[in-house]
Amino acid sequence: MLRRGVSPAAQEVQVPALNDLAGWKASDRRVACRSAEYLDCDDRLQSSRAVKRYFGDDDLKYLLEEHRERAVAMAYSAWGILDYRPTKTSKTHAEKMRAEGLSEPEGMLLGARMEACPTLYRVAGHDPKAGTVDLDDVLLGGTVTMYDQLMSESIENGLFIAGRAFPAGRFHFLELAGPPLGAGMGMAAEPLAAPLLAPPREPHSELFEATASRRKVGRNEPCPCGSGQKYKKCCGR
Repeated sequence: MLRRGVSPAAQEVQVPALNDLAGWKASDRRVACRSAEYLDCDDRLQSSRAVKRYFGDDDLKYLLEEHRERAVAMAYSAWGILDYRPTKTSKTHAEKMRAEGLSEPEGMLLGARMEACPTLYRVAGHDPKAGTVDLDDVLLGGTVTMYDQLMSESIENGLFIAGRAFPAGRFHFLELAGPPLGAGMGMAAEPLAAPLLAPPREPHSELFEATASRRKVGRNEPCPCGSGQKYKKCCGR
């Protein structure tokens, strides 16, 4: 049966098996290509409003050139796809992509990205042979193992990374939300990042519940969903 809004070719793409790492990586590359196409067709990330909202300065050419080696362009593009709304009622690029239709595995991966909590990780270990990187979540607690061959070969233990870990079958991939930071800069950034890299306000999504359950939340503490209410009056009911 054809799904409305999805091309027949896209519907022929099968969901990879849970343990098919190569299959999930291929699907994720297709999501990245679709995202790049959206950015190429829409120049709103070139606007001074978008640039200033993200960087605090509107000289995009200088900022990207100055920080070329720190993956700033990649992080800015991810923010432009997943988070940026020119107005309060505007849809993000990710929301438009889902509405227009994607293959099932691409839709699953994009949805996982959209629901993931941006947070700050510390590199706890890496294994180039396995292609894995172990990340400690310094804001929410817990550890997640990322499957990224290139990162596992080039990363150093003790670095800090802002990003979103999202599930892909039995694996986890990482969407960068900023450049890697040295140990000193990462520790200094932690108290500044906490209020900025807040969990999404979707406390009842499966991904949020999995993330929030990494640590024990006191009943009188602010709810980690970002609602502003106490935990006992929100997600802790």
